[in-house]
Amino acid sequence: MKKISVLLIALALSACSTTNSLVKKNDNFAKETKQQSYRIETPNNQQEFEQYFTQQLNKQLAKNKIKNDLTSNDTIITYELDFDQGNRALRYFVGFGAGKAQAIVKAHLINKADGKEIASLTTDARLSMGVFGGDAKATLDNAAVDITKKIVESNIFE
Repeated sequence: MKKISVLLIALALSACSTTNSLVKKNDNFAKETKQQSYRIETPNNQQEFEQYFTQQLNKQLAKNKIKNDLTSNDTIITYELDFDQGNRALRYFVGFGAGKAQAIVKAHLINKADGKEIASLTTDARLSMGVFGGDAKATLDNAAVDITKKIVESNIFE
C-alpha cells in the first residue's frame, strides 16, 4: 500500500510534457568542418520568455561543452520563439491537453564567415498537465534541451 501511495504521489507531481523536433542540415556545408564556438543573437525587444529561453539554451550548450564566445565565435545562433503559456488552472483541474502550454522554437545556425546557414532546427514543446498545473516555463526548458540535443547529434561543433 505504501509503494502504491508513493507511486501515485510521484505521478501527481510529475509534469506531462512532450517535444517534437525537425532538423535540416545544409548538405553543402563541409562535413569535415567543425565549428569552434557560438554566440546567440537574440530577437529585438526581448521579452521575459525570450530571455529565459536564451539562458536555458546557453546553459544546455555549456553542459554539452559547446563553447560560447561573444567575440571570436564562428557560429551565430538565431531563433524565433512562439510561446503560449496556456491556462494553468485548466491544466490542473481538467488536464488531458486543456490549457496546454506550448513553445515552438525555430533555431538557425549560421556560419559567421560566409553568412550561410549550417542547419535549421525546429522544436515543438508542450506541457499538458503537472503539479498544480505545471510551470509553463518547463516547455522552454524542454525546447532548449531538445535543440541542444539535435545540435550535438548533428556533429556541428568540435
